[in-house]
Amino acid sequence: MNSIDNGMLFGPTDGALKRYEKFKKLLFNEFHKYPKEYMCDSFELVYINKEVSRINYPSFHAYRIGWKKKTGFYSRRIVLPKESDVICVMGSGENEYRNNYANMQKGRNKHTSRNVYHCLNITLDTSKEVTIGGPPQLVGIYRKPESNAMAFGIIYNRKRYYNSLSVGKVRDIENVQWRNARFEICNGGSKIKKGNAHAQPIDIGLNLATPQASKEERVAVVSLEEVL
Repeated sequence: MNSIDNGMLFGPTDGALKRYEKFKKLLFNEFHKYPKEYMCDSFELVYINKEVSRINYPSFHAYRIGWKKKTGFYSRRIVLPKESDVICVMGSGENEYRNNYANMQKGRNKHTSRNVYHCLNITLDTSKEVTIGGPPQLVGIYRKPESNAMAFGIIYNRKRYYNSLSVGKVRDIENVQWRNARFEICNGGSKIKKGNAHAQPIDIGLNLATPQASKEERVAVVSLEEVL
């Protein structure tokens, strides 16, 4: 991925489809170098990019790429929704997530990006499956031209995580944007919602538990919800 971010793979005039084809070729070539004895039975990933020809308001394109030991590689384009919504769910928790999300889409937060993220946290916290759990990972992709994807820091159970790795004391904690289980902007040092940040109340729909949060997060959010 560093070769992409540093401009080593794509040309300045490459469109969304051209960049996808280059990425797919790179993935295929590197995959076949991997030792066969260590390969799993399958994997999937989602590749998202922007159409650079629309400078002022780039459009997004998404592709699903996977491999199965029995059938080999496959890929297809994902049709993106016209309003905020889930575009792809994968993994052992897919069914649980979809069931939870269907309930949450009946609430006030339907068709919002925070509803998608709230549902992810709820699914991670309430699932009985041993393969599901732990801190979520969050990456943002913006329409701003010439901008790359950005990973967020996560406040989870009163601890900090970045790309699912625990973060202790670092030199400048605010070099990363931090979010809690409610998708609220947080202070990386105190691990509570910033005072000027918008509240993101959870509307859980039917019979769902709310994501775990620290005592500090509960106090900060409840006081704001009462004001609203």
